[in-house]
Formats: sequence, structure tokens, C-alpha cells
Amino acid sequence: LDETLGLTTLVNPAGTKVLYGQGLSALKLYSIRDRATKSFIIATLPEKCVWASDSIIIYCAAPNLPRLTDGQAAQYPDDWWSGETTFIDNLWRVNTDTGEQKIIWSNQPGNSFDAINLILDEAAKRLIFTDRWSATLWSLDLRS
Repeated sequence: LDETLGLTTLVNPAGTKVLYGQGLSALKLYSIRDRATKSFIIATLPEKCVWASDSIIIYCAAPNLPRLTDGQAAQYPDDWWSGETTFIDNLWRVNTDTGEQKIIWSNQPGNSFDAINLILDEAAKRLIFTDRWSATLWSLDLRS
């Protein structure tokens, strides 16, 4: 994973898998044990994801459509971190063993957010996060 511009990562709780991305490209998963890489369809930043305690399931906030900066394509992750661009996110659940990827919440007019600081409660029944721009706290019931 060295010599990659815009590289960000998120290691699972067991320390066996590394979720990574380069800019705003499709997420990839590197297995430390197998030294194998798997790609997903979700294009987001790893820091907009959270691992479940089982080290298999991840939940991610991924932009439906990334916004442009002054009509030009943004440079990720730098422009997002500096606040020059924002996202309108959908929420995804990914099984890193089977590769199953599913939208669990789709943004809707009046209910959109740019999610940061994703956490799961201990029982993995709620996904909690903050909207980056309004600083409002959100909670999504995962049992349904």
C-alpha cells in the first residue's frame, strides 16, 4: 500500500484486515493473513466507515453524488478534510467475507447529511454518527 497518493485506511478490531481507499475511489480491503485484496463498489473514504466488533461487517457513509468545488472536480481526501467540499451520504452495510454490499439508508430531501464519527453501540443495534456541517447527532436503528 506504499507510494499511494491520497491513501487513507481503517484497520478492523482484530488487526487482520485493512480497509483502504485512494481519494474518492472504490473501497478496497487488504487481508493481512492472505495478502489478498478485494474491491467493493462503494466509493467513499475509509474514515467514513466503522467496523463491527466481529471484524467482518463494516458500515459506511458514502456520497450519493460528490459535490464539486467551484464547478471543478475536487481533490480527495484533501478538499473534503479542508471543508472545501461536502457529501450527501447514503449508508451502506458490507460483509467483507462474502462481499455483500447493501444500502441500508438512502438520503432524502430534507434528511441529508455528511456523516462523520461513525460508531456502533455494543450490541451493533444502532449506528450513531454526526452530520459534519450541522453537528447534529443521528442514530439509525439497524434491527429493521
